[in-house]
Amino acid sequence: MGGIARWLAGRALRAFPESARQAALGNKQIARVIRLRFAYFFAVHGAVVFLLLKLISGGDAWAIVSFGLASLIMVPGELLGGVLADRHGPKWALRNGLVLMAGVMLAFAALLITRAATLEAHPVGSQWLPGVVGICGLELAIGVALSLINGADTVLFVNVGREARIEGLDASAFEGVGSALRYYGTMLAVAVGVGLYYGVEALTSDPALAMSLQSTVFIGTFFAQVYALRTLAGVREPPVDDRQRATLNQIMLAASSLRVQPALLRSVAGAAVGI
Repeated sequence: MGGIARWLAGRALRAFPESARQAALGNKQIARVIRLRFAYFFAVHGAVVFLLLKLISGGDAWAIVSFGLASLIMVPGELLGGVLADRHGPKWALRNGLVLMAGVMLAFAALLITRAATLEAHPVGSQWLPGVVGICGLELAIGVALSLINGADTVLFVNVGREARIEGLDASAFEGVGSALRYYGTMLAVAVGVGLYYGVEALTSDPALAMSLQSTVFIGTFFAQVYALRTLAGVREPPVDDRQRATLNQIMLAASSLRVQPALLRSVAGAAVGI
C-alpha cells in the first residue's frame, strides 16, 4: 500500500517544482502522512455497504435509518471532534477515530457472519432484530469516528508539510495533494470492494456461505485502519502555538450555530414510520 501511495503522491505533486517534489517525496514525515492520508479512507466496504446492511437487517428501510443516524450524530460530533482535536492535538483525534473505526469494522464482520448462521430461521429479506439493533448502533459509532477523523487529518497533513519547510511547497496547495490522495484511496477501495462482493456471488450459490465470505469487505477496511494506525504512530506532530487554539467564546459561538437539517430529520423519521 505504501508503494502505491508514493506513486500516486508523485503524480499529485507534479504541479510543484521538481526540486520541491523530490524533497517532499524524500522527507520521512511527509512520506508517512502521504501513506496515512491514502490508507485511512481506504473503505473497501464503502461501495457495497448498503447491500450489506440490507442483508444484515432484512430490508431497505432500516439500512436507510442507520445511514441517517450516522449523519445526525456527525452534526454535533463535528464540533465536539474539533474541540477535542484542538485541545489534544490532531494526532490524538485521528488515533482514537481510527481505533473506533477498526473496532466497528470487526463488529460488522462478526454481525454479518452471525446473520449467515441464522438464515434457516430468518431467511434473506426477513427482518432480523439483532441485525437492526446492530447496524443502527454501529452506524452511530461510525458517525463518532468520522467526527474525530474529519478535519484532524487535514490539519496534521498540512502542519507536517509546513514543518518540513521545503521551498516551493505551498501549504494551501499541499492540502489539495492530501485531498487527491484520499480520493485515490477511495476509488481503489471501491474497485476492491465491488470485486470481492460480486466475486463471492459468482463463486457460490449458497446464501449463507456467500454472506460469510462477503464479510471480508469489512475485514479489508479493518486492515486499512490498522495500517493507518501503524503509520500514524511514526508521525511526529508539529507543535501548535496556544494562541491558535480556539477560545471558549469561539467554541460556544460554533455550538450556537449548529442547526440539524429538518429535511434530514424528516427523511429518517419517514423511513422509520414506513418500517
